[in-house]
Amino acid sequence: MAAKQLKKDPNITIRKADKAAAYVLMNISEYLDKMDIIPSDETKFKEISKDPTESLKKKLNNLITINNAVNISIEFNKLTGDYSMGYCYGNIKLRKPGNKLRPIISQILTPTYGIAKQLCTIHTSLQPIAYIQPLTSITIQRTINYIIDRVYHNTNTPKLPIPESTLLSLLQCCTTEAPFICPRGVKYQQIDGVAVGSPLRVLFANFFMGYIEEEVFSKFEKLEIHCRYVDDIFIKTTRNEDIILLKNYLQDTSGLTFTIEYSVEGSMPFLDILVKQQQGKFNTDTYVKPTNTGQCMNGRSECPQRYKNSTISAYIRRAFTHCSTWTKAHTEIVRSTQVLLKNGFDKKDIDTVTKKNY
Repeated sequence: MAAKQLKKDPNITIRKADKAAAYVLMNISEYLDKMDIIPSDETKFKEISKDPTESLKKKLNNLITINNAVNISIEFNKLTGDYSMGYCYGNIKLRKPGNKLRPIISQILTPTYGIAKQLCTIHTSLQPIAYIQPLTSITIQRTINYIIDRVYHNTNTPKLPIPESTLLSLLQCCTTEAPFICPRGVKYQQIDGVAVGSPLRVLFANFFMGYIEEEVFSKFEKLEIHCRYVDDIFIKTTRNEDIILLKNYLQDTSGLTFTIEYSVEGSMPFLDILVKQQQGKFNTDTYVKPTNTGQCMNGRSECPQRYKNSTISAYIRRAFTHCSTWTKAHTEIVRSTQVLLKNGFDKKDIDTVTKKNY
């Protein structure tokens, strides 16, 4: 009842917290003011006066016709029915000062969404190297050029039957020409960068960083250990000069900004893994940030049991994939079990999922 009353209050908005299992109440005027700041960057966004959805749909159908006329192995379905612009909203970054927003542009109802998903599927196997998480500050046209070069002008890559000019136009339509509307009703197009919500975001980040790394290592010899998860890099070296040199090469080539974090007493977190060097080898354990509140889906919530089982499985699976010894894995299972119990999960369900899968 209280939640329904809050939702009806015109002076507040209820927003999901970014990267946290929580919701935040924010004054609606503060939310709108912060949302206005996001598209004000004219290097990334362009305000438009009219809704271009129908003309974009027509342009995409023309490109689909061209492709399907010469290509029977990769066909796109014609766009029929009604479509609309994307919608931009913001999730609140609780861990950042000032309650900043992470902008998300939902494109599910746009004419580009289905085509972008199909393009992502087609190109996944053609990436220089497969990575998973996305970047937000990549340059669109530069990345499109990387993709075109990889697909049509690289002897190690099988050429796609899609005409080169058609693929180029499809990628541009699905990125720089995709329109969206902000909470105040102002219309925009994102002319550079790839927003959260775009099906092509991960693909573009993978191509961009894969090419950057290829360029860097044509000039710089890889170190003894070099592992990367998009722009998070783990290296092993005894020379600080190597670290500085690699950072400078990466920054000069990509245009991104990199920071350096050194190990402390042979221990260092990398993503959600704690890596510790002991007696010439690495031991690993799960890493939990100091700011982690221990919140997850509530076990008493009204949702399908399979969702609850998936939450349990995710916690328990991490113990086996991240811990290098059975002792560490057991400790992590005990810790995860306590987290799940505090979030309302049933001990019997936790034990059942653990025994069934592991």
